[in-house]
This record gives sequence, structure tokens and C-alpha cells, in this order.
Amino acid sequence: MARLTIVLIFLSYHTSAQNTLRESTKWTDTTYTSVNLQAIPFGERIIHYDYGKVASIYLSYDNVQDVCKKWTKMGWGHRYKDLLKTVKSMATKSDTIKVYECSKELDYVTAELLSSGSGQVYDKFHGQSVSLIAHRLERYGSQAHRFYYLPDGRAFFAVCELTAILDPDPIQALQKNYHEYIGLGDRLQEIGK
Repeated sequence: MARLTIVLIFLSYHTSAQNTLRESTKWTDTTYTSVNLQAIPFGERIIHYDYGKVASIYLSYDNVQDVCKKWTKMGWGHRYKDLLKTVKSMATKSDTIKVYECSKELDYVTAELLSSGSGQVYDKFHGQSVSLIAHRLERYGSQAHRFYYLPDGRAFFAVCELTAILDPDPIQALQKNYHEYIGLGDRLQEIGK
């Protein structure tokens, strides 16, 4: 029993670190939140995150640096410091840094910036930038993922925010979770992640 308690404490700590600035978020809050996206000022270096087959995400290089520095100071440590080093090493004289490979840390930074409206999204299907997106938390088994949506309702980005959500009846949850994880896999495959 003591071993189980230690594991749950570790998972709880790990989950709170993932949920960084949305600490008030509850996994039961599944409302859609609309976000107006702000244009990236002309002349700033841009990180072009080619996330999947639905959309490309454009972030200000300076905003990504600011979030990484802030989270490093808050104690979420070396992972964001490493991301900051990686982004700095990719910086050239070019105005655009293209990123094709996703990392968990970049996903969390991207989620934070999109949630605050600091970024741009290019809809690949319609061939245009969008000025309004929405996001919501969706539970699949013992995990909760935040999905980001284009104005036409298609998901284009997702990040795992919460893990180890415990149900009152663990036996029933195990039976139900299998199908929920298949649903999650299908959703992520739609995005192209």
C-alpha cells in the first residue's frame, strides 16, 4: 500500500508540472474556449511548427523564448532549458525557423501560446490563416488531452495535460478505458500527429 501511495504522489506531481499555467483546470471542465489570435509583428523571427496534415502553427521566436525562460525559473527545469538551447541553435539569419519534429516540451509551449492567442494558424485545407480558434479538454481513459480546433470544427493540435485520473470504480474504468484509448488514437491520427 505504501508503494502505491508513493507512485500516486509522483504521478500527481508530474501531472501538475504538465498542467503548468492552467492549474485551475479540472478534468471535468470540457467547455469550448474561443481564442482570437493576434498577428505576429512584422520583422520578428518566426518558428514555423509544421505540426500535422491539418494546419501549420506559427509562433514568435521571442514568445517561445519567454515561456521557456519563465517555466525554467518556475522550477520546471532542464527540459525547457534544453528546448531553449535547441531553438537558439536553430536560429539563423533567416526570419523563419522550420520545425517538423514534435517534442513534448514544444507542444506544451505551443499550447500555452495558442491558449493566450499568441500565434498564428494556417489551415492547409482552405489555404488561409485563421484568426479564431477554440480549445477544450477531453478525457480519454485516465488521460485528459486539450484539443485545439479550427473555426470549421476540425482538430489541428493536441497536447496531453493530465494523466492518472482515478475513477471511483477502477474495474469498470479498465473495461471502459480500452475503447477510449482507441478513440484517442483515432483523434490524434486525424490530426496527423
